Amino acid sequence: MKKYTRISALVMAVLMIMSVFAVSVGAENFYEMGDANCDGVVNVRDASAIQKHAAELAVVGDSYVADVNYDDSVNVRDASAIQKFVAGIGDTIEDAAGVDMSNIVFPSEPAKGTENVASDFLYRVNAENEIEIMAYVGSSKNVTVPATIDGKTVTTIKKCAFSPVLDITNLTDKTVPYVNSIWVPDTVDTIADGAFAYQTEMTDLRLPATLKTIPDTMALECYSLKNLVIPSTVEYIGFAAFSDCRRMTAYNLPQGVKAISAQAFCRNDRLVSINLDGVEIIADWAFFECNNLAPVMNLTSIKTLCPSAFQACRSLTTLTIGDGCKSIPNSCFKNCYKLNTVDLPQGLTSIGNLAFAACYRIESIDVPASCTVASNAFAGKQ
Repeated sequence: MKKYTRISALVMAVLMIMSVFAVSVGAENFYEMGDANCDGVVNVRDASAIQKHAAELAVVGDSYVADVNYDDSVNVRDASAIQKFVAGIGDTIEDAAGVDMSNIVFPSEPAKGTENVASDFLYRVNAENEIEIMAYVGSSKNVTVPATIDGKTVTTIKKCAFSPVLDITNLTDKTVPYVNSIWVPDTVDTIADGAFAYQTEMTDLRLPATLKTIPDTMALECYSLKNLVIPSTVEYIGFAAFSDCRRMTAYNLPQGVKAISAQAFCRNDRLVSINLDGVEIIADWAFFECNNLAPVMNLTSIKTLCPSAFQACRSLTTLTIGDGCKSIPNSCFKNCYKLNTVDLPQGLTSIGNLAFAACYRIESIDVPASCTVASNAFAGKQ
């Protein structure tokens, strides 16, 4: 194994670059589903772009947002759905495409495979005589991190250790490869920021059973991730931890989760089910553009909602907010087009700018007499 002299500095530098990128493509800059040519608007030009793509005359600007019917291919059926949507058929592009999200697939824990050999990892021994995994450099597509290496316990996964963005070329001639699955043993009690970020081919991730915090950007842009069980010990979910995990349909959050950080589940637009029982804080953009998120949402334990937390959750129809919440902040439920029933707590003191803007179907709402309501809180309501 090569000696480590500068790996910590390298990892920190990569994480800083990755964090800047994560913010630069923040929730407010994401493309809409159907915007196949990435010009910021969904129109007939997108349908034309898809038709050309299907005829192998051109390549669409973003194949994911072009796949509006969620069949994992871009073809004339997507073009037809866009044309229907532009013509006013369906409240959302998913409606126009006839997307059926009723069959929720709840994740299960991946099976443990054969442990990888020590030479598949760059690692170091820390002051406690424990192993810290610095980078994965093996060739296996299905990775099982060993519980021990050279008789020492593996306790830590360092920053970006499994992320293909990690540059270790001046330390080894190997690179961090794209993999299909990663299994982390229960001996690991610390996973650092960005540990699995940009593993775009990874479908399965097993986390250790004693983990208390999901770190920032842990699985950022893991587009193919489908199978993930969040351990029952987790209390906090970090910034952009699961942002753009576009294949996840359901999460079972443990009852102990109290806080969800900014952009944590942003653009999980195939997410149908997540239990938020016990969650007290939901930060900015946490569920932005979760287009298919549960039609009925009970935020009974919530104490703090932040701006744009549920913006563009277009399948939401019924909302209940618990007594502990005193404020609905700016743009919190903006563009929740199907929302028609809202139960507000009697202790609510304020509703911010554009909080329920473009929530066209709300016919009436019982706002407490002592609540201050911004003049544009319900802007666009017909």
